[in-house]
Parts: sequence; C-alpha cells; structure tokens
Amino acid sequence: MKAFTSEVQGLTKFNIGVLGDTHGDHVSIEAALKKLGPLDALIHVGDYYRDGEALAHTLHIPVIAVVGNCDARRQPDREWIELAGKRFFVTHGHLQGVKQGTVSLMREARLHQASVVVFGHTHVPAAFSRQGILFVNPGSTHAGRKGKGRACALLVVTGTEMAVTHFSL
Repeated sequence: MKAFTSEVQGLTKFNIGVLGDTHGDHVSIEAALKKLGPLDALIHVGDYYRDGEALAHTLHIPVIAVVGNCDARRQPDREWIELAGKRFFVTHGHLQGVKQGTVSLMREARLHQASVVVFGHTHVPAAFSRQGILFVNPGSTHAGRKGKGRACALLVVTGTEMAVTHFSL
C-alpha cells in the first residue's frame, strides 16, 4: 500500500483529480486538468495507463494509476493507498464486472477496509455512497456513454468530509 501522508500535513482541504478512460486523448486530458484546477494528487483509473504515467512525469503531485482492459500491460490492476487520511481502493473495474454492478467492488473495499473506491470502465460519471463507502467513477475524458458526455471528477477531502464534483468537457 502506498501512503501519501506527508503531502497532507497542514492541509485543511485536499483536492484529488480523478481521470479515466482517457484512451490517449491528450486534448481532453488537458481540458480536464484545466477544469479541475490546482490539485494535491491525481488518480487515473486506466485505459490508457501510459496517460497516467505521462501525467506522473509532468505534474508535480502524486499520481496513482492502474491499468484497464485496453492496456497492453496487466499490472497494476488495482491499488490500495492512503491519501488525505482516507484509505482508497483504485481499480479500472473491468476485473470486478462493474458494468453488471458494484458487488465485487464492495467486497474488495470491505476486505481491505477502504473508505473510498475509485473506478472507471463504464465511461459514465457516478458518485454514490453504500454502507459508508464512497464510490467515484470520473466517466471518460475521451468518450462518454449512456447519454453522458466526456467528463472528469474532483474529490475534495476536508477533514472527515468528502465531496465529489463532476465536470463536463
């Protein structure tokens, strides 16, 4: 598990950008970063992992990235991290069958005591709580589905409070 606690010391508000299903669309990635504003960390939920790697080299903040079903490499397919005082489970979601539901996500989150689950794969933005766990899907910066356009998300952690805002691109 990766811990990013030193970056949080002294912060009362922690801004976490969430991107996914970027599919190499660098124009949309840049548009998303502009919408999100200043960030303390970024999570990339896969499809294309190399987009997350590129952001890790250009941004001066922690970047957590996982692979998706459209990535040639197969690892890391999930991450458990401590960020802003919260335990996160990050995955693309294809291995957990998120297009059919979130039962498998919930099982893994509870097993590893995560308070936040960040996933993608559906290309549909979502934020909801179940059994005290916050689930966040940023949608896709490249191509939305189910009548939803391209999107990204901002997760703001202020002490024990968490708020999610989705931005259309």
